Amino acid sequence: MAQENQSGADEPANTEVQSSNDLQSTDRFDELFIRIYPNPSMGLFFIATEVKMTIQIYDRMMRPILPKTLTFLEGKHSLDLNHLESGYYIASIETDAGRQTRHLSIR
Repeated sequence: MAQENQSGADEPANTEVQSSNDLQSTDRFDELFIRIYPNPSMGLFFIATEVKMTIQIYDRMMRPILPKTLTFLEGKHSLDLNHLESGYYIASIETDAGRQTRHLSIR
């Protein structure tokens, strides 16, 4: 589903952004640059971010995989999940703008 922006161009709708208080406008989170790649991966992911963020990784049953939440400052970072089995995982990312989930795939 696409939404029309102020200039009249279509933009993809994003419904994955959630805050701890209910759904939050995607506009503020979409302004942030957070990239996790490659996805799928053999277990080593890179995170490029322009904002301070925290991330927690969950399995498909929403059980935390890491012993603690990780904090990343602006820049490029690595996230080594080589110890995990192949499968799908959920990354919960939180910034001052809210919370967003991303799906990670390990081959």
